Amino acid sequence: PAIGQWLEYTNVPVILLDIASAEGGTLDGIIGMNLFAEYNLILRGGGFFLEDDPVLEFQRIDSPLTADIAPLGGDGVVDYHDFAVFSEAWLTDDTHPDWNPLADFTANGYINIADLLILADQWLIGATP
Repeated sequence: PAIGQWLEYTNVPVILLDIASAEGGTLDGIIGMNLFAEYNLILRGGGFFLEDDPVLEFQRIDSPLTADIAPLGGDGVVDYHDFAVFSEAWLTDDTHPDWNPLADFTANGYINIADLLILADQWLIGATP
């Protein structure tokens, strides 16, 4: 609560590892986990004489839009551009010349209704009113 908010997780697998330091000795308590994959965390040390207090800052990372495939690299909006690219690959598989791996949202090698449902679920996300 030092930052005024709580982050709470339960039943999280964690690996705690002490590793050798390049300067000699060990680095204590390197934490390995995917717990904070959805957050940017900044741990600022301090607390020593004439230094600021330690601070933990975090910000939730917006998950990428899977269906944002057009223009190439995405534009932050799932709209008719994405649908046009998706429709060109409709009902193709990875052996078909029109198959587009970007439109295979389920990554199963076939572009079908499951992929269309993902596009529909993300439809107009990022659009300004």
